[in-house]
Amino acid sequence: MSIETRAFLRDRARTEDLIAAATDCGPAAWSHAHLARLYRARCIDTVGEAAACRDCDMQADCRTLISAG
Repeated sequence: MSIETRAFLRDRARTEDLIAAATDCGPAAWSHAHLARLYRARCIDTVGEAAACRDCDMQADCRTLISAG
């Protein structure tokens, strides 16, 4: 079984965001956007300290998730 790394989770979130933006179907777009949020939340859970996120380009999305949670 593979271990989820922050890089893997960030890449999956980006991929789901791109798919959501490219789809014409509303329910499918919502589903992919939701998956992206879940991957970001999982990424947040893997971070032990804020310094680990210093160079991440998804910080704005993460802050949105953290403040909503």
